[in-house]
Amino acid sequence: MFGKTLYACTAKAPGGKSPFRKLFEADIRQRFGTDTAGKQGADCMIGRLRTSISEPDLINAQMDGEGTPGYDHLVGTRWAAAAHACNKILGYDKSIRAPHAEPRPPIH
Repeated sequence: MFGKTLYACTAKAPGGKSPFRKLFEADIRQRFGTDTAGKQGADCMIGRLRTSISEPDLINAQMDGEGTPGYDHLVGTRWAAAAHACNKILGYDKSIRAPHAEPRPPIH
């Protein structure tokens, strides 16, 4: 419910992009690093996750916070599916695994 309410405001955000999505994608880029393979991996993951996690669902998961069941179920499940697809695209030898969440306080 909360995600749907905030989602209605995202069109008014700078650049029309949700701050929740910006933070989520910045975290992915940071985890992958800045070398060429890291940038390609991050771009692939972000592209896959943009289509598999709706904005309201992402907002709700982030409001719950990393390490909570809601966040881990939504993001962990989608992350695993995206990682599997990106491993094949990039030809990685090792599988990309969902990050182990460090408990953070909720955003709210």
